[in-house]
Amino acid sequence: MNLKFKNRFTIAMVIVAGVFSASANQPRAFIFSQDVYGYFNLTGVSSRTGVDESASLNQEYSIFWRKHLLPYIDARALMRYHNYGLDQSLGENVWREEYQPSGELIWSHPYFSLGTSVTRQNSISNNGATDLIRDIFACNFSTRFETYPTVGGRYLWNKTYNNLDLNNRNTRDRQFYLNLDYSRRGNSLYYGFTASENQNLASEVKIDELQHNFRWSQFNSMFDKRFKLNTDYNFRFRSQSVEKPLIGVAYTQIPVFGALYSYDPTPELDMLDTLSTLADGNIADPAQPPVDIGSGLIDRNIGVDLGYIQDISALYIYTDRPSGSQLSWTVYLSSDNLLWERVPEIPLVIFNAGFNRYEITFPAQDTRYIKAVNSGANDIVTVLVTEIEALEKAPGIEKIEKDQVVHTVGIGGTYRISEKLQASGDIAYKTEPKGDFRDSRDQIYYTLSMRHIPRIWLTQFVRFQSGIESYKISGIDDKNNKISYSLLARPLETLDISFSASNQSNYQNGQKNQEISNSVVGANGNILKGLDLRGEIGFSRINTSESGNAYNSWTYRVSSTASLTRSLDLASSFLYQSTRDNVVLVPRRRKQVGLNSNYRMTGAIMLRGSYYVSDDNGFINITQDYDINWNLGDNISIGGSANLIENADGARIERYGGRLNLRLSVKTAIFCNYSRQVYLPSEILNSSSIQIGLKSGF
Repeated sequence: MNLKFKNRFTIAMVIVAGVFSASANQPRAFIFSQDVYGYFNLTGVSSRTGVDESASLNQEYSIFWRKHLLPYIDARALMRYHNYGLDQSLGENVWREEYQPSGELIWSHPYFSLGTSVTRQNSISNNGATDLIRDIFACNFSTRFETYPTVGGRYLWNKTYNNLDLNNRNTRDRQFYLNLDYSRRGNSLYYGFTASENQNLASEVKIDELQHNFRWSQFNSMFDKRFKLNTDYNFRFRSQSVEKPLIGVAYTQIPVFGALYSYDPTPELDMLDTLSTLADGNIADPAQPPVDIGSGLIDRNIGVDLGYIQDISALYIYTDRPSGSQLSWTVYLSSDNLLWERVPEIPLVIFNAGFNRYEITFPAQDTRYIKAVNSGANDIVTVLVTEIEALEKAPGIEKIEKDQVVHTVGIGGTYRISEKLQASGDIAYKTEPKGDFRDSRDQIYYTLSMRHIPRIWLTQFVRFQSGIESYKISGIDDKNNKISYSLLARPLETLDISFSASNQSNYQNGQKNQEISNSVVGANGNILKGLDLRGEIGFSRINTSESGNAYNSWTYRVSSTASLTRSLDLASSFLYQSTRDNVVLVPRRRKQVGLNSNYRMTGAIMLRGSYYVSDDNGFINITQDYDINWNLGDNISIGGSANLIENADGARIERYGGRLNLRLSVKTAIFCNYSRQVYLPSEILNSSSIQIGLKSGF
C-alpha cells in the first residue's frame, strides 16, 4: 500500500474516529441536533494481481436534516459525498469524487401539497473529460380532495455540463407534467399531459416532445355478482421534433417492448426472463429483483426486446452509484430470445460518471432481441442496475418530426357458472392510425379461460390466447396462438401432484415461423417426518421454420431435503437433460448431481457445504463451496469460505476468503475481508486482496 493511499485512509479514519469517540462518550443532543441524521461508509482495499499492486479507498458520507418550520410547512436538506481513489503500481492512478447537496421545502396542507427542491450533483475525476455538474430544480403540486378529481403537476429543470469541456458536455432539459385522476361508482378516468424539451448545446441537437394520455375504465357486477364485466379505453398521442446538424453523431432513444434479464455463464444459448423494472423510466432506484454487477459478479445478461426487428447502435445501462470503468461488456443478438450470436466488433464502453451509466456503442445492428453481458472485476463492492435504454443513431438530416396516435379498447368478463366452474374471457383491439416512431401496427388479442374444481383436492385450468399484429409499412402480419392446460392435485396431505402442458405457435404472413411445445409432470411428497422428495419430468420441442432447426429436449429432475437431526440438514439434487436437433443427430446430454449440507455445530457455529458435479456433453465440471461462521459474542463474528472449480481439462480455480465483523454499537460496525484467487494452470495471474471498512449511522 503506497503513501498516497495511506494518507487518504488515515485522514478519513481519524475524522470518523473523532466523531465516533465523541458520540460514544456524550449524549447525542450535544453533538448533533435531533433534526440531523447521517450515515458513512469507509472501505479500503489493498490487492495484488501478479506483480501489479493496487490500493483503493471508497468513502461515502450522507447527512440529512429536517425541520418543521410552520404549520403544514417542512424543510429538508441532504448532503451526500462519495470519493473513490485507486493507486496502482503499474497502471495510472484513478480517483473520482462526487458531492450532492440538495434542499426541499414542502407545504403539506389537508387539501393540497406543494413542494420545491434544488439539487446539485458535482462529479470530478482524474480524467477531466468525464467531469460533470448537474443542477436540478423541481416543483410539485397535487390536490387531496376525496370526493373531487385529483389534480397533480410537476415542473423539472435540469442543466448538465462539464466546465472543462463544454464542447462535448452541455445539455438543458425541461419537463412539465400535468395529470387528472377521478374514480366514482366503478368508473375511473385519467388524463396526463407531458411536454419536454432537451437541448444538447455541444452537439446542437434539440428534441421537443408532447404526450397526451387518456384512459377510461369501468367495472360492473351483475346477476347476484356471478358475472363481472370490465371495459376500458385508452388514447395516446405523442409528437416529437428533433433538430440536429448534418455533421456529428447523436443518439435517440428507442421505445422497447420490454426489458430482459438472466444470470447465465453460457450466453449463446439462453432464454432471458422479462424484468419490467429495468425499463420503467426510473434511473435512480434499483430494479427489483436486484441485478448486482459489483465486485466479481459476472455473466449478468441484461437486454431488451424491441418488439420487432429494428436498427440499434447503443445500449445505456444505468447504475445506482458510480461504478468501475474497467468492467467489460459483450453484445449479443437474437431473433428468438433463445439462440444468441455475438456481435463480432468489440463495443466501445465508457462509464459516464455524471449520469451513472455504462454507454455501450457498436456498429448499427438489425435485430429484435439484444443483450449485453458483463465480465471482469469491479472495484466497487455493490453496484445495482437501475435501467437499460436502447438507442439508435439520429439520421444526418436537419429536422425530424414524428407523430404517433394509438387507440386501445378492451372488454372482458368473468362468469361463475357454479361453485366448481368459472369461465372468463377478454378481447382487446389496438390501432395506430399514425406511428412515425416505428412501423405502425394494428393489434387484436383475445383470451378464453376456464377453471374447474371437480374435487376439493383437485383444480384444473385451461386457457387459450390468440393475437394478430398487422404492420402497415412492412406489410408483415404476425400471429401468435397459445393453448395451455394445468392440473394441481393434493390427494393426500403429504402429496402434491402437478401437470402442465402448452403449445405456442407464431405465424408470419400465414407461414408458421416457430412452434414451442412443452409438458411437465411433477410430484412433491413428505415421505417421512423431516424428509421431502420431489420429482419432475419435462419434455419440450422447438421448431424454427426460418432456419429449419428443430430441438427436442427431455429433462428429469429429482431432489430431496432432509432434517436428519436438529443440527444437520441435507439436500440433494439430480438433473438429466437430453437435447437433440435435426442437424446434429447426436444428442447433447447434460447431467448434474449436487449435495448441500447445513450443520449447526453449536448455537454460535454454523457450517455450510455443497458439492456439484456437472457433465455438459462430456465437459465435466466440479464445483465445491464451503463456509463457516462463528459468532464469538453478541457483537463479533468471524468466518471463512472456500470455492473450488475444476474441469476435465485440468483447469482449476481456487477462491479463499476470510471475514471479521465487529459491531461497536447499534449503528456502527467494523468489517475486514480477505480473499485470494489461484488459477491453474497459471496463464491467468493469481490475485489476493484485503478489505477493511467502517460503517455507521447517527
